[in-house]
Amino acid sequence: MFEIQDFSHFADYRSLRTGADSLFFPKNHLLFFGYILLNFKRGFNFQTFLNYYDREQPYGFSNVFQPIFSEFRYFPVPANRILSHTLKMSKYLQKASLSVFFESRLSRGMQDMIQNDVLLRNQTFTGDYNLGFFSLWDKGLNLELKGQFTQNKFRNALTTNGWSSTLVIRTQAKLIGQCGKEKAWRAELVYEFLQFRDNDRRIQNYPFFNLSLSYQPKEKKWGVFLEGYNLFNEEVFRQENLSDNATQSIEQGILPRIVLLKCRYQF
Repeated sequence: MFEIQDFSHFADYRSLRTGADSLFFPKNHLLFFGYILLNFKRGFNFQTFLNYYDREQPYGFSNVFQPIFSEFRYFPVPANRILSHTLKMSKYLQKASLSVFFESRLSRGMQDMIQNDVLLRNQTFTGDYNLGFFSLWDKGLNLELKGQFTQNKFRNALTTNGWSSTLVIRTQAKLIGQCGKEKAWRAELVYEFLQFRDNDRRIQNYPFFNLSLSYQPKEKKWGVFLEGYNLFNEEVFRQENLSDNATQSIEQGILPRIVLLKCRYQF
């Protein structure tokens, strides 16, 4: 448990203008708990972490109107509170030469603000889940499969529309092969599929396919590489992100299909 004094508020103009009786010095609180279990003999890994962050900010105020003068009374507000949890697990299956893994990251945040002497609270939730496996075979092809699910939810205190949410589904398949003398030839195929879903049930799909082929003798100083990116020639990438105080829409262009032939020599 940590308590941090934020000395930047000594110079806050709002504290100075309200006089010594209104000086306040908000503090930050951080609570951390973690547990790690590593068993190399059985190829097992387990990690879990819990974090709680609380920060006060002198942004709250109340208005007191007088016949001649009006007074602003400032007081600390628990502006940001975040509770997050991280879980990581992996297991190596020796007989099958496979490694499986699972990861999750959960975060719940609250942001308070004062408006017209009323305490308002924005809320966020983020859930990120990853699972997959990859092979470690000495001969033939190696396969890697990954799936990722990310959910962002946001609730604005100024609206009555309830929770707004977006869902991102990302799947990736990677095929790696090596052959030839001393495995000089190497090929890697990567297929990635992204799907975005927003609160209005709009669905956007983006498939990506990359390919690389290389020949690099182990005891030689030279190598040849053939690489291809965005072979499906996707043009535009759109995504919506939710934060504590805004909804951000991103639209960016994607580099068109590219094929590169590279040669390398080490002096």
